[in-house]
Amino acid sequence: MYALMWSGGKDSCLALARARRQGLAVETLVNFYDAATGRVRFHATRRELIAAQAFALGLRLIQEATQPDTYEAVFRRTLTQLAASGCRGVVFGDIHLADVRAWFEERVTAAGLEHLEPLWDNPSAQLLSEFIDGGCQACSPASSWRSSRGLARPARGRGPGYGPRALAGRRSLRRARRISLLRLRRPPVLHAGPLATGANP
Repeated sequence: MYALMWSGGKDSCLALARARRQGLAVETLVNFYDAATGRVRFHATRRELIAAQAFALGLRLIQEATQPDTYEAVFRRTLTQLAASGCRGVVFGDIHLADVRAWFEERVTAAGLEHLEPLWDNPSAQLLSEFIDGGCQACSPASSWRSSRGLARPARGRGPGYGPRALAGRRSLRRARRISLLRLRRPPVLHAGPLATGANP
């Protein structure tokens, strides 16, 4: 049994798909959100929407509120709970940023769990094509600007790495206009999954 760090975005969705294709039995999603806002940091996705995604996917959800000064303690506690429940490892949707990967990998392996990165170091344009070709659609819940086709544009002055232009360049941006949080053109058969919140594994 494996768990997957779930932000509600494209990368975690694609990481889940790849992990399943590799034969990993992902049964639990792990999500951390900001205690003050009730939203996932960076993505600004509401925690209720994360719970709805887990329900639709038929997966158990461990969802924890954190603050900047409590994140590591909550993360370590969650890893301990996962290991105690028989979980073998945690899947992440990281693509680059080696320092971020190293931070998580050190703590996951210290808890006696496997650390898996099925998207690591893959070209962003390739990942976006795989996401679209797999029948997925995505929109941004965090942007105040939306095009007529539903694709959010990153706000002016924001750093690189989160907008579609930074993700894949002009060619992939044109393809991204075909995508409009994780709706499927060909919805799979889904079953409701249990919800675990707070300190309960």
